Amino acid sequence: VQDRMHEACRAVGLDPALILRRYPHELSGGQRQRLIVARALMLNPKLLIADEPVSMVDASLRATILKNIYDLKDGHGISIFYITHDLATAYHVSDYVMVLYKGQVVEAGPPKEVIGDPQHPYTQLLIASIPWPDPGRAWGGATTAAEDIAALDAMDRDVPTVFRGDVSGFRLEVGTQEWGAHERDM
Repeated sequence: VQDRMHEACRAVGLDPALILRRYPHELSGGQRQRLIVARALMLNPKLLIADEPVSMVDASLRATILKNIYDLKDGHGISIFYITHDLATAYHVSDYVMVLYKGQVVEAGPPKEVIGDPQHPYTQLLIASIPWPDPGRAWGGATTAAEDIAALDAMDRDVPTVFRGDVSGFRLEVGTQEWGAHERDM
């Protein structure tokens, strides 16, 4: 059991000698997050469900968690069911993306296709919500200059007028697949 605990700690980037003798309140938030994943790894799972794993954490912890997810997926052969509203992170850790709207799959496919060329208005809205440090440059989700330019071309298309300004009165009318101002059922 000790060997498996040490191996699981190392798999998520923790030094077992430093971590296993501490109480939870003596660990940082990032160490606690990784220790939770290490505990799950001890069961040798085939599937790990990660529900909004990087929401409400700072940038450095976010990067660490995403690296751990990527390493688990690629290094340990564990399938990850990654649930998020953050398409920027989904782009980097996913092999396949499904976008759900009101419980229905509205778009699915490889991240480069779904995020690089969104077809559904809700997917477009999710992408439009990605914050950019430089408002003059749209997120491309790419890792090379050529991919970045191609992704920017896709992102530079005009966002439908329905998404400009206040969108609280707009919704997709189920059954019609049309966006617009609709009375909400109360």
